[in-house]
Amino acid sequence: MSVALVLGSVLLASFAVSNLAAGFFRHLGADTDALFKAPLLARSLGEFWSRRWNLAFSEMTASCVYRPLREVFGRRTALLASFAFSGLLHEAAISVPVHAGYGLRSATSFSRACSSPRSVREAPSPGGSGRSSGSGRLSFSSFHPRFLRGVVFPLVFFSPGGASSL
Repeated sequence: MSVALVLGSVLLASFAVSNLAAGFFRHLGADTDALFKAPLLARSLGEFWSRRWNLAFSEMTASCVYRPLREVFGRRTALLASFAFSGLLHEAAISVPVHAGYGLRSATSFSRACSSPRSVREAPSPGGSGRSSGSGRLSFSSFHPRFLRGVVFPLVFFSPGGASSL
């Protein structure tokens, strides 16, 4: 039951709440779009990361890291640097608050970047198109136990002992 609760809460927060917020801001006149665009329908890793998963983060990474580095160092180096940047930001958000799990998110980002030599070679620039092997999947294994106990469980009103913290 606890795994289903955590999974459901994460999915609800990631997809439903972000879509509701985008709709609310569109209603107020802001030029917004959905943060996630059917990520489970991605046909490639490149499509998953650049056109379907956390599009605000993808665009920020493309603008701040990928595009400037691509001009100087080429696509491959820019792509690897983008995943390294992602790993460091996710470390700050996931490991630092609970003082544990350092390196796990960076290793996860690095393994995603290198998951297939073809995906590094053929992955599109963020926001572009292209084909690569594999498919995008949510990875909850990179949320280490201290982060789950210290951040996720309290957010969904669940304590690892089984009692509600309400």
